[in-house]
Amino acid sequence: MLQALGVSAREVQQAAVQQQQVHLRRLLRGKVVLVVDPCFQTRKAAAVALSQFADAACAVASPADALSRLAPPHDFHLVLLSLYLPDLPPTQFVQRVREMEAAAALGAPAAAGGSGEGAGAPKGVAEMPKSSMLGMVTDVLTNDLPPRLSDCRVDGLLATPICESQLLSTLRSLVSCGKFI
Repeated sequence: MLQALGVSAREVQQAAVQQQQVHLRRLLRGKVVLVVDPCFQTRKAAAVALSQFADAACAVASPADALSRLAPPHDFHLVLLSLYLPDLPPTQFVQRVREMEAAAALGAPAAAGGSGEGAGAPKGVAEMPKSSMLGMVTDVLTNDLPPRLSDCRVDGLLATPICESQLLSTLRSLVSCGKFI
């Protein structure tokens, strides 16, 4: 039928890819992304892929570096986190980030790696976004994740290498449940 209209299957596929890219740009416009992964190749590939759509994407290798960057006030909207961190279990990482964000929202000094600058929230904390957390795992390991995913308290899951259609689907589900704005 498409051939009768003068449209090839390849053109349809290219149009679908372009449509996905437009939607990703809309979802990530004005957003800043942090990638936390000990594997250099995964970390760089994710940051490069995301930098096409987000305003900025940066990558760090260790949870300690990520926690220091996520200390209030920060401007990260989305954190992509390897579920296989060597130094700190992802459950503890997510818990520390959530505690820092909650303390900042209440106006308390940041615990677990914050600046500790007396009482009251640091300047700019009121505007600080609550970061959405996505766990990243290699594609072959996703079969054993459902129980572990809930234990990690991440908002969603991405297989690596990151696929645009999977990223779009995951971000749409976060938007629909109010976890990503």
